[in-house]
Amino acid sequence: MLFSAFDINGDGYVCAGDLTTALTHIAGAAVPRAQLAHVAAATVAMFDRDNDNRLHADEFAALLHSEVM
Repeated sequence: MLFSAFDINGDGYVCAGDLTTALTHIAGAAVPRAQLAHVAAATVAMFDRDNDNRLHADEFAALLHSEVM
């Protein structure tokens, strides 16, 4: 499952840190880590329906099915 690949620390959620790490692996040195961290934090905030500052599987699925991706 794609969710597991983004859940870097394996806690069952994708937080901004997990997303930043995943995006860094994808983008490499092409995009500064600080910029990826900003994008990750904004993305989590946009799709975090229960306001716990992390995405559970359903929220992550909503991200994947959105026009943002």
